[in-house]
Amino acid sequence: MEKLYALTDTKEREKQDLYIKKSSRLLDFATYFNSFSLRKWKQYTTLQTLTVKLELKGPFKLCFLTFSADGERSVLEAQTKGGLYEHTFALQELTGDILGFRLEALQEDAQFLKGAYYGDAVNWHKCDMGAGICTFKREEYVKRTMQVLEDFQQEHSWLSVLVVDNGSTLPCKETPALRIIHNRNYGGSGGFTRALIEYVEQGKVDYVLLMDDDIVLEPSVIERAHSLLSCLKEEYQDSFLSGAMLSLEHPTVQYENTAYWGKIRLHGLGKGFVMDNIETCVRNESLGSYPNQYGAWWFCCIPVHRIRAIGYPLPVFLKGDDMEYGIRNDRPVLSMNGIAVWHQSFAKKQSNMVNYFSDRNSFIINNYAKNTGLLTLLVSIIGRGFKRIISGENGAFHSFYLAVRDYRRGFYYMTQVPLDKKMELIRQEIVKATSLQGDVMRLFKEFMCLIIDYQYKKNEYNDFRRIRLKTKDFWKQYMRII
Repeated sequence: MEKLYALTDTKEREKQDLYIKKSSRLLDFATYFNSFSLRKWKQYTTLQTLTVKLELKGPFKLCFLTFSADGERSVLEAQTKGGLYEHTFALQELTGDILGFRLEALQEDAQFLKGAYYGDAVNWHKCDMGAGICTFKREEYVKRTMQVLEDFQQEHSWLSVLVVDNGSTLPCKETPALRIIHNRNYGGSGGFTRALIEYVEQGKVDYVLLMDDDIVLEPSVIERAHSLLSCLKEEYQDSFLSGAMLSLEHPTVQYENTAYWGKIRLHGLGKGFVMDNIETCVRNESLGSYPNQYGAWWFCCIPVHRIRAIGYPLPVFLKGDDMEYGIRNDRPVLSMNGIAVWHQSFAKKQSNMVNYFSDRNSFIINNYAKNTGLLTLLVSIIGRGFKRIISGENGAFHSFYLAVRDYRRGFYYMTQVPLDKKMELIRQEIVKATSLQGDVMRLFKEFMCLIIDYQYKKNEYNDFRRIRLKTKDFWKQYMRII
């Protein structure tokens, strides 16, 4: 029998209903972090039985329930005088999307002490996982995340941590459990790619977990993810496991639970779901799968054997590298309630520089996504151009023109200059915004050229990915780490 994950609680009042709902003598564990995603564990894994172990002080009444779109159904009621309570379910005998339970204290001083889910699987391979965090001069955030991970490692030796410091402001460190290395500032794509390269070369982990530096992490998320990956069915061995993003400003609100590229724009799944009730948790488990689906790199587990098979990410600095890499993998994306992180809203990070990369890289992705072509590219350019004009921001349309111009130049041209220097050149060009009329005329010229040489440019983008990114050699030379 293997431990799947521990039941967990929080001291933060605004997050309480994601953990244990408490009222009078009733404790409700049918929540986002403490329920059991019954349907998905059955779908993804070889798990056969589920055992719930609870340590209780004093007498309780227990009620186990399953939840689906049709409502809730009681599957077991019991009473215990306290101490260790344990019950095993055969998964094939349970129906519904989610299993949860409630505890009712039968006397005033009765207490729930701790508990966990355990299981038996047909195939269990306790995988080793390496967390890769990319950071750039955000010491306060990354140190907080590092401390959470170091505490977690005390009881979970299968996790190693690598921090890739693009700003070179953290002291280097080299231990078996934690490494901090300096890297040139090639953006998120360079930092995360460096982590992939390091772990592949090391050859000691089965999965690389990519995470942003500024997340707020619930440690049990990693435990749950690790257990899930340790007993996957064969048909999901190539899949990426994606963590959802919860809003840091509104902790019970989900920003996104995976997303997909819908020909001309991004579609986030489960956006705005308030995860403090079991009905929404059920909906969140049934979002479906779509072409061009991916998991964002605020929390994404990638099998090392897939890195070897499909190569390394695009050299795009930031925005869209995770999207294209997920599309390239072309396998079902795994997700599950309770596998998520809190992250700051992206609206606070917008700028003309960010928009440049967002626009340019969306055009690049058009070459790699399914069901896209010249028409979807042109519609995207027109739509985004109009959006930049009406934004009224000084330099917004000029940065958009630069995005179209650089897209047409292609990767072979763009990578002639190191990414850190390219970033500075773009920054200088954006602040030198010319007249709107001049940018419109230049954009029209680029637009017409794109129509003429679209297929040539598409082939060039695909050749670059196929030839340059198949192995680590391009990136190691580009980042000058050979």
